[in-house]
Amino acid sequence: MSKQIDFLKRCIALNLQSGGLLDLLDRIEELERERDTAWAQAHRLALELECLLLDTKDLPTVSRWWASGMEALDEWQKLF
Repeated sequence: MSKQIDFLKRCIALNLQSGGLLDLLDRIEELERERDTAWAQAHRLALELECLLLDTKDLPTVSRWWASGMEALDEWQKLF
């Protein structure tokens, strides 16, 4: 009887551990989806910034931001 109880205790422990692992895997997948969404948004923002900078580079009211924006865009592009 003692061996059976020990076996059942081990089975219960393994079930609890695997349940915890499944929760952890679900959380990891959720974080990966959030990361992928954030990267997609960052890529879109970089593209929008590039278009805005190219469209406004000759306007005196925004020219002071052009160099800074181009520097930020250049640093972003170097990541890839």
